[in-house]
Amino acid sequence: MTNSCRLSHKKLANAGREYPVAILQAVESEIRSDLHSSFDEWISSSTTETERFKYSYLREELFSKYLDPSHAAGAHDREEAAIRKWQLAELRNEKTNVRLTCLEAQFGLRGKGDVFVSSDQLIDTARRYIVRVLGESPWVGPSGPSLDILLGTFTSGASTQFARGDGLVGKKFMEEAHATAPALPYVQLLRTYMEGWRRISDDVRGSPLSIEVVRGSVLFTVPKTSEIDRCACKEPGLNMFLQKGVGAFLRRRLRSVARLDLSDQTRNQNLARIGSLGSLATIDLSSASDTISNALVFRLLPSEWFHYLNAIRSQECCVNGEWVELSMFSSMGNAFTFELETLIFWALSHACKHHLGVRGTVSVYGDDIIVPVQCAGFLARCFSFFGFKVNPKKSYWSGPFRESCGKHWHKGTDVTPFYVREPITSLPRLIHFCNRLRLWAGQSGELDERVYPIWIKYARLVPRRLRGGTDLDSIGQLVSTERPDLRLVPMVRKYQKDEAGQYLHWLRAADGRARGPGLARGRSNSPILIIEGIVTSGNQAVGRGYKAVPSVDVGQHGRLFLAEEFPILSVVE
Repeated sequence: MTNSCRLSHKKLANAGREYPVAILQAVESEIRSDLHSSFDEWISSSTTETERFKYSYLREELFSKYLDPSHAAGAHDREEAAIRKWQLAELRNEKTNVRLTCLEAQFGLRGKGDVFVSSDQLIDTARRYIVRVLGESPWVGPSGPSLDILLGTFTSGASTQFARGDGLVGKKFMEEAHATAPALPYVQLLRTYMEGWRRISDDVRGSPLSIEVVRGSVLFTVPKTSEIDRCACKEPGLNMFLQKGVGAFLRRRLRSVARLDLSDQTRNQNLARIGSLGSLATIDLSSASDTISNALVFRLLPSEWFHYLNAIRSQECCVNGEWVELSMFSSMGNAFTFELETLIFWALSHACKHHLGVRGTVSVYGDDIIVPVQCAGFLARCFSFFGFKVNPKKSYWSGPFRESCGKHWHKGTDVTPFYVREPITSLPRLIHFCNRLRLWAGQSGELDERVYPIWIKYARLVPRRLRGGTDLDSIGQLVSTERPDLRLVPMVRKYQKDEAGQYLHWLRAADGRARGPGLARGRSNSPILIIEGIVTSGNQAVGRGYKAVPSVDVGQHGRLFLAEEFPILSVVE
């Protein structure tokens, strides 16, 4: 590798406006070339096994999630590939439903001779763990579940009625809503309890909120890799509201009973470090949320819990215009899927550990599972019977490497790589690359002297006024020792939002706070006429445009520039 820049900053600046794409593709090509020639040198000069692994691992992972539009499969092909994968998961669920309904498996306990444990015994044990978290029933009387379980909220995510967008929460409170027929009794109960919502929405609209009954969710895809998209399901809006209530309740109970905090990944990350020293295994599942079968949830959850969750989920899904009855209990898009899968994997892991007679830590965050090494192989076999598939590329219970919740460890040392996920065709992407390289090469506190020549080479392509940052996650300011001046921020446009709906959202968020108003307590007595018909504005990101604003570190003396979307590296300092 040569330390001299073959594409000078002056050349880039002068040519940027005329040939921005070609010039920046040349920058990315040179980055790849420099890294390729440097990795062998870095690995050969490493003095420890962990250091060699760190460099080798980055070489393997750096571009593994790269989405190159010029070489990607067509949008239709990626979508079709994702749907085929989802349909294969559904076939797996169908088989699991039959297996769990009609069969009983026997699992031999290694090291215990001819001692076996049955699948029914594992389910019974896991069910006891689940009851400790949920309780036997969500009901507080014949009318329905407790308010802690019933009351959810809306989000800005897509639903069967609305596309994802800013200002959407208020619309969901105020406009016609979708719900499935099994969820309707709980929707009506919800409206009875949430007097504030009913009064405000009905008074502002001039008529009661109408509810349209729909059959279920709608399958859609989002970009994942160059070859395949990721499937998710848009749920009916009022079903999602109820699902959010269940999800929030599960989070609270998992935190207080199981000591699993689903707002914090650091516990799993720290346990993965301990595991890399030999005592704990890290296990990852393939398509975990899409392989939670109806029969497994029926067998594991107390009866009344199952019936409530079954009523508020989508039991059918529209796939390419055709309705199919779901064999999976919930998918990505259902607002309690993440919490439910965490609970199920935690309970099954404890059941396996219990029957093996093994002591040690169990921790679960979604489908990131940590168990004692002695449990890992047995757990993998049990998971297969229950319909899950352990991902062999991301599961580790031998050797010195472990990975969980985005942190990667080798013999107790952090070797987490960074990823180039998209072409470096803009200044923000170049800044992000330089900052992530600096973070990866400076985990000991100082930038590795072997990596410094590449870092400084491309850092010098960033305009001087955009240097001096301190946030290594930033895409708007390069982290360096220079005096900070300007930083890039996304360009936004104004959008209007319904004030009454936003007010309802605020009231819902205030429920349960000390002295706060609330929708569920009949305390929403603010004068309706003050907010009737009023709209306020917010900000929404516009495409991939950025503008430069004064850095917060140096006051407000900097001037604005780059106030339009730009393919960047076209600005002369």
